[in-house]
Amino acid sequence: MWQFGIFTVSALAVFAAGPQHAAALDAPRAYTVPAADAGSDPKIGALVRAKPSRRAREIGVLAPGSRPVEVLETDRTNGWGRIIWGEGDGWVDLRGLDPAELPLLPDSAIPIGLLCLGTEPFWDVRVVSGTKMRIRRLDGVTAMAEIAGAAASRTGDGFPAMVWGDGGGLAARLLLRPGECSDGASSRIYGWVGDVVIVEEGGQSLLSGCCYLPLNN
Repeated sequence: MWQFGIFTVSALAVFAAGPQHAAALDAPRAYTVPAADAGSDPKIGALVRAKPSRRAREIGVLAPGSRPVEVLETDRTNGWGRIIWGEGDGWVDLRGLDPAELPLLPDSAIPIGLLCLGTEPFWDVRVVSGTKMRIRRLDGVTAMAEIAGAAASRTGDGFPAMVWGDGGGLAARLLLRPGECSDGASSRIYGWVGDVVIVEEGGQSLLSGCCYLPLNN
């Protein structure tokens, strides 16, 4: 098993004191597009608009049953929510969606299915299930790792939170916290900030990136 040396659970405080992408925010909320009724048009779902208004331009549609629809912020004046859409953002009317409960890793507030990534150089770490995480290092080599543990801050919201695991010649320790984050390669504004240590035989890399919950994961 890989050893992380000084990167123990106490590193929660060390990472949290490091550079911030943005001020802390509430964790994104998840919703589900209701399933289509029998006999209805299966193409009808939730419209995605460019701005939080029914008069705004339509830029897409969420199919019935789509989940989790990750809402990054809300327009409290009229009940719209901002989501990641394409290479940017879109808005959906939350009155047409149902709140969703996300499965979480034991002993943490980290949602299963979460994908963290970085660009130039490219890497990603994904919490695939309650027992596995996928690690893709800078050169594209990918490994499926067994989750060895998870931990949460003792603050009320449970963040920052950490998960770690190893397998396939790689190990990773991911620290997650809510916050606005830009990947620098698109117009997307994510709702999570992720810092990760990827360890391999030749050394380790400390990386910072953005995280989100892909649709229908």
